[in-house]
Amino acid sequence: MGESEEAFLCLLHRSCGSLESCGLCSYCQFCSQKTGSTEGHAIAGTSPLQNARVADAPRRLEICRNAILNRDFEAFANIIEHDSDMMHSVMMTPIRR
Repeated sequence: MGESEEAFLCLLHRSCGSLESCGLCSYCQFCSQKTGSTEGHAIAGTSPLQNARVADAPRRLEICRNAILNRDFEAFANIIEHDSDMMHSVMMTPIRR
């Protein structure tokens, strides 16, 4: 588990008292991808969408934090899905050299 995942779980634990009381279940499935995460991170900056995604990150993070603190699963799910859509848009628009 990376630092960001640990920080997120720590935030959940602090806001809920325990991970179990958050009602959060996480499931990760690893599958092969045409472009792996390491390469994706390296080429993300070539996408014309990446600067806007990075600039908007603090706003999305604040929405995420508020959703967790308010136990608003719908708001949490919406912002996570929005972030995922933005990330995948970046990954689909790199300029490969």
